[in-house]
Amino acid sequence: MEELTEIAGLPAFYDWSGTAVMLQDIAHGTSFEELVGLDQTRWAVVAVDLHACSGPGGRSGLAVYAVDLREWDVKQPERRRSAPAQDTSQEALCVTKILRTDLGITDVLSQMKTAHVRFRSTLVRDARLFVWPSV
Repeated sequence: MEELTEIAGLPAFYDWSGTAVMLQDIAHGTSFEELVGLDQTRWAVVAVDLHACSGPGGRSGLAVYAVDLREWDVKQPERRRSAPAQDTSQEALCVTKILRTDLGITDVLSQMKTAHVRFRSTLVRDARLFVWPSV
């Protein structure tokens, strides 16, 4: 069993690196479970990898990592993610990887209310930045 850390098979160096946050549109979007075809009463997605490649031979896709809710006997929908997160009896969560090469960034973003991605040049990754007022 492998630990989910760095994304395997990717270059060791990138020009840009950063973070992303998303707010799911619970009124109009679908959940990650629905998007990849999982039964929401059995599975809860707890991690997501998105990969986009525009180069020749590049592969894009969506990988979700889901916990099997049968391990916690979860019946209430609102406890789908909290039950595994509150379980301190295990050192790590065991997840199942579901890879969908037919889904990508556009599919994910269309299910979100808002998304924010912040990238920084890796050349100044650790530098403090002071922002001047806009001109």
